[in-house]
Amino acid sequence: MQDKAPTPNPHHLVALLEKYATRIFALLIVLVCFILFYFGPLLVPSYQAVFISVSTSLLASLIFALIYSSVVEHHHMRVINNELSISVKDAVNEMKELQQDNIRRITDLTLTKIAEIQSTYSHEIALHFRELIPSDYFPPSNEPDPRFNNVLSTALSKSHLYLFKGVTGRFIPARLSVVNHHNLTCKILLIDPANEDLLHLYIRDRFGGNIGNTDMAERVKRVKEEIFMTIVDLFDQARWTSIDIKMYHGPIFYRTEIFDDQVFISYFTDKMPTAFPTTYLYNKGSFFYTAFLTDFNQTFDLAPISIPFNSRSTEQDLLKILIQIGCDVGRLSQLRNKAAQFRENFLGKN
Repeated sequence: MQDKAPTPNPHHLVALLEKYATRIFALLIVLVCFILFYFGPLLVPSYQAVFISVSTSLLASLIFALIYSSVVEHHHMRVINNELSISVKDAVNEMKELQQDNIRRITDLTLTKIAEIQSTYSHEIALHFRELIPSDYFPPSNEPDPRFNNVLSTALSKSHLYLFKGVTGRFIPARLSVVNHHNLTCKILLIDPANEDLLHLYIRDRFGGNIGNTDMAERVKRVKEEIFMTIVDLFDQARWTSIDIKMYHGPIFYRTEIFDDQVFISYFTDKMPTAFPTTYLYNKGSFFYTAFLTDFNQTFDLAPISIPFNSRSTEQDLLKILIQIGCDVGRLSQLRNKAAQFRENFLGKN
């Protein structure tokens, strides 16, 4: 099936006819001038001067008309183009202004709506659930968070109370050595390293359930050693600060560090375990501060094993408590060196 021929544009046909009509009219006048100039004197010799005058005048008029028409048409087209260009620019500028006004109006309406939503729902949440909203948040990471350490160290330096409930407490001695706080009530809750069922539960929940027997035994050994290192290092810290350590039997899915005006709560519940878990900071007066302070006090009162250290504690007191929790006291010197090295490494990174 053949395509239909395109329909001619009427305006184009008119312009084409005008163009050819002008040319034909000019040729006719030239032909008339030639006839008058050449054949007129031959036919009527007495009017030779008249024929020559008319033909030359008519030809001169044609030439002038063509030149004038060309110049005027060119000027006219230039004027039209200029006016068209100005009109297009004005139209474009007007469209831009309208578009900008519309965008500005839409933006203002959007911002107003967002502000309205925020003011409504944020106000409602802050009003009715103020005690549940944390004052700060620290995302999980595999490297120490400098901001977390700075905020926690600042809270410790201003506080007369330091209550810790966790698993190994391996960073406590380093934090106490930096602050060097003499007027401090320091109570520490660590899980009982002699309770291997509790250690297995902690490792499975903390690092995932697909752990082989060999890997599990190695991780249990590592957790125990960190607890022993913490106790040995805290014994050395007790020369400046009295420290009361107790062993508890769970739960172990979170860690709390409580100060006079703040509580740091770290949850070991991330789907992808990291060395440093998700932590939320709540201020005194919030629901979580009161709840976790009550939880700490009740757990501390019920803990079966108590290890008080102060400036009068002796090396024999340390050995006695290490034997009680299942530590090989023959490794005391090695544990003390490892604890000192761990503390120096941590402080060097912070």
